[in-house]
Amino acid sequence: MILEVAKCLTAWLGHATYGVNALLTSTIPREAGDSAPTVATISDEFTNARSAGGRLPVTLPALSVDIVTSDVVENQVVQDQGDGQVTARIWYGTSNSDFAAAKREGAYVIRAVAASLRVLAREANVASRTRNSVIFRVAQNGAVTVQPWFEQLDDRVITAVASVTYDVRDVLTLPA
Repeated sequence: MILEVAKCLTAWLGHATYGVNALLTSTIPREAGDSAPTVATISDEFTNARSAGGRLPVTLPALSVDIVTSDVVENQVVQDQGDGQVTARIWYGTSNSDFAAAKREGAYVIRAVAASLRVLAREANVASRTRNSVIFRVAQNGAVTVQPWFEQLDDRVITAVASVTYDVRDVLTLPA
């Protein structure tokens, strides 16, 4: 189920109308003098070896989708809302050596990520959230969390991250 969520999110974030680059050029407002950043690569840990190793893709700027473990809260009320939960994390990284500019770009990009995921959760049809008989939807308390980040990796820098938790249901028909 983790593969399907990551692949759906990667495809959605590249959507021609509601994806990150589309929203960056058409919807996300910017400060005076700032140009719209673009994301050259959108990958996930299942299709990109560098992303699988916790590193940024070769072609930058980039978004990288990975699935992380969900925190279990002590005394949490368990509700039957699906077969499981997964938390997706989307990293933005660039090679811009001007760290202030890189952080500005990251702020715009991660806002576009949050907006794109909001459209996926609220307005997209179920087919957009289904892959290989796995359906996912935002968990009950599944607001998109965005935060600034600064981590330098060689000549690359991660400047923003978003995460969201999904309820996941496998509707695969099993043999009788």
